Amino acid sequence: MSAEFIPSAQYLRELLPSVARHMDRDLITEQVRSLNIKFKARTEKGSLIIEIPMQPHHMMRITAVTDLTAQSNLYVRYQPERMVRGAEEEILKTSQEMISAQIEVFDQSLGNDLQPMFFTFSKKNMEAIITSGMISFYRINGIKLMPIRRPGIRRSGSK
Repeated sequence: MSAEFIPSAQYLRELLPSVARHMDRDLITEQVRSLNIKFKARTEKGSLIIEIPMQPHHMMRITAVTDLTAQSNLYVRYQPERMVRGAEEEILKTSQEMISAQIEVFDQSLGNDLQPMFFTFSKKNMEAIITSGMISFYRINGIKLMPIRRPGIRRSGSK
């Protein structure tokens, strides 16, 4: 009797890169949309770019981290497999899905004298990526960034 091969999500993403790019685009844009903030999503040379206007007068541009070994620009990555001890003492191999992104923050009021700052993060979701970018920018520059909320949408729990 031979063992049945069950492909991992990572294997399928590597096997079908165009499908993986579409899945990335859908996942990332839906996560940002769920934050109820203004943003623009566009594709440039096959890569998804998210632009989020920030108060006071900044822009946060988010792109996928380029994986030079796989020659791809995908947001979703998998951390290496690790061993996890299950309830029945059996050892399971698991890999953790993470979102890897590069953030560029620049002051739009500077015009052609843009001095962007770059950060790279791997987090569980886009909210954590955006928050980490805002915190890092504040720690370096002392400027508190705030994404602009979409009009007419209230946060859950507010009255």
